[in-house]
Amino acid sequence: MDAVSRGRASRMLKRARDKGITARLDQGLLKFHGPQDKQVLAHARAIREDLKEVLRNPSPAISPLIERLRRGQKLLVKMQSRLWGDDGLPRGSEGAISSFLEAIIVWDILEGWLQDYGEYSGGCPIGPNGCNRESPVICRACVR
Repeated sequence: MDAVSRGRASRMLKRARDKGITARLDQGLLKFHGPQDKQVLAHARAIREDLKEVLRNPSPAISPLIERLRRGQKLLVKMQSRLWGDDGLPRGSEGAISSFLEAIIVWDILEGWLQDYGEYSGGCPIGPNGCNRESPVICRACVR
């Protein structure tokens, strides 16, 4: 599959997911669940084989990105506990607090990139129980 076809299929899956429609392979058949959208389903039929290929072989960037988000959330929880007192006031150096805030921004950017992969399920990347509620960052799926 060429990059153009992969990109087209991934964008279509993301558009469907944004409308509440999920796609999966079931014994080699492409199945959609969620609200009926004639435009999305017509487009899906036109690129059915590309969609199947993307769902069978998702982007190799997804797994490392998920792992990075998991490690990042754990690190941010640790950083937060060291940098802020029980009174809510900072107790870390200005440089450490600046690094903490930059790490939050990077985590959010990475999580946004993950959500842009159409073949990604759109669920919480941290785990089946969702994001750590003590974390200063929460994924978009858990925010919903």
